[in-house]
Amino acid sequence: MTNPKRLSISMVAASHDTVTASEIASFAAAVEQCGFHRLYLTDHYFHRAPTLHSGSAFAIVAAATQRIGLGYCSYIVPMRHPIVVAKELAFMDGLCEGRLLAGLAAGSSQEEFDALGIPFKTRGRRLDESIEVMRKLWEHDDVSHEGEFFAFESVTINPKPVQQPFPVWIGSWTGTRPAARRIVGTAAGWQASGLHATPEQAVVGWQRIESMCEEMGRDPASIGRSLVNLRVRVGTDRNSALDSLKPIWRHNEDQIIAGDPDTVISELSALFDSGFEEIAVLAPLDARDQLELLAEQILPAFQ
Repeated sequence: MTNPKRLSISMVAASHDTVTASEIASFAAAVEQCGFHRLYLTDHYFHRAPTLHSGSAFAIVAAATQRIGLGYCSYIVPMRHPIVVAKELAFMDGLCEGRLLAGLAAGSSQEEFDALGIPFKTRGRRLDESIEVMRKLWEHDDVSHEGEFFAFESVTINPKPVQQPFPVWIGSWTGTRPAARRIVGTAAGWQASGLHATPEQAVVGWQRIESMCEEMGRDPASIGRSLVNLRVRVGTDRNSALDSLKPIWRHNEDQIIAGDPDTVISELSALFDSGFEEIAVLAPLDARDQLELLAEQILPAFQ
């Protein structure tokens, strides 16, 4: 059976300046109109790269679109209490009428954790416990919990998510053994990071997940596979395509797909052929020209 080949967009801020609701809404509507599979948001409070406030931006995106799937790649759960995350994600799923894919991650920015007063080395265990807590809150009332990091009694979250069971995916850079265990044990799918890992590293990550499936008794075909936040630029050649990318996004240029349309299609096809079912292209809000080029010259090759 041939894997699906879906192109999505991961929307990020264009700069550290003020972003208006109308800018976000206009971009989201354009992504839907172009026919992309899903529109993702990323999640940071502060970062060297420009960031949106992910919850506020999601509410705008939900109102500006009607059909396109929405999601996070990824929502950094350990920076928050799981009751807060459970409420936010359940309410977001209602805002978009059941179109939310909750991509969750442990996080990778120690600076961000340090500023929030959350021990960075505990983030994986916090994520595991939080997923356990959130599933209880999404599916049951009058929930009590006592764990390593969180304890509470008789909490009910309403409204519940529209989708039951609520789809949780796990984002990680390369599929380390702890991440593989988390994915196989709790998730509907894996979001590999195209911003932080090479395609070769992502393939090795999937092999670790397959090994963990054998160890834990799960069919790897039941786990979805996405490559998210991949930098892709279309131009007349590689140099002209890269020139359209701001310096903040040009680190590790060997991980950027850039060139004429045929080159871009060929390199994306190779990633799909390696087993990924979806690729989400990183797109700053001011990159409408690139959005149109992707829609006109690249997207039809995968429809």
